[in-house]
Amino acid sequence: MNFLTIDFEEWYNVFGVDTSKYEKEKRLKESCLSLLEVLEETNTSATFFFLGKDIKDNKDLVKLISSKYDIGIHGYEHKLLQHLDIHSFKEDTLKAKEILEDVSNKVVTKYRAAGFSLEKTEFFEVLCDCGIKIDSSLSAINHQYGKKTISLDNIQQIHIPNTEKYIKEYPPTIFNIIGFKGFLGGGYFRILPYKFIHNIILSRQNQKKDTLIYIHPRDIDETLPYMNDVSSFRNFKNRVGVSKTKNKLKQILTTFPFTSIE
Repeated sequence: MNFLTIDFEEWYNVFGVDTSKYEKEKRLKESCLSLLEVLEETNTSATFFFLGKDIKDNKDLVKLISSKYDIGIHGYEHKLLQHLDIHSFKEDTLKAKEILEDVSNKVVTKYRAAGFSLEKTEFFEVLCDCGIKIDSSLSAINHQYGKKTISLDNIQQIHIPNTEKYIKEYPPTIFNIIGFKGFLGGGYFRILPYKFIHNIILSRQNQKKDTLIYIHPRDIDETLPYMNDVSSFRNFKNRVGVSKTKNKLKQILTTFPFTSIE
């Protein structure tokens, strides 16, 4: 199967940036509505992972999405988990879960860490305690924001130490270009040519392997602002391919059936 996942977060939630400088310019609603148009046009279901702090300013939109699509949490603050201890991680997870459940009137059982940065096995114990049954945070490669924690990018069961419990893991699909590896989502989805993505999905489909891609609303925001406190290269990375991403996504979803994790 092919799974589409969407990280519901504001455009400025990128690592290493003082987000307080940009919080007055909210763009999530507009870009997310544009993304919803693609889903409706292609009759595609998806799983939305909501960043807790961005729910407050978008409650009506969150209610709309929750009434039509599968939902999960993306934590409350957009922080790499290496910067959180067990107590802080549990607080962050429960805070996001409680606000999403309050707004959506649904029980939330899915989680994705910022930057696919879940590395510590004890954090899985916390997720289990918080009622999480499905996770999408682990990586089959070492990457900029986290370590390789699983050997293959396929759906699998993660055993909770010292218990008989498991959490089902849906990792992002990996691509490999002559030894260069990355995730099939986000900035890479913007950069990679349509034909390349098409061939990866087709190849995995022929091998009866699941494919999971992810995207952010900002990835299709053609008028994305520049950040004045980061390098020109970082601004380029944030914006490259944006003008073509919406049509590329539409083409992918028209060619292949994608659905939610649920």
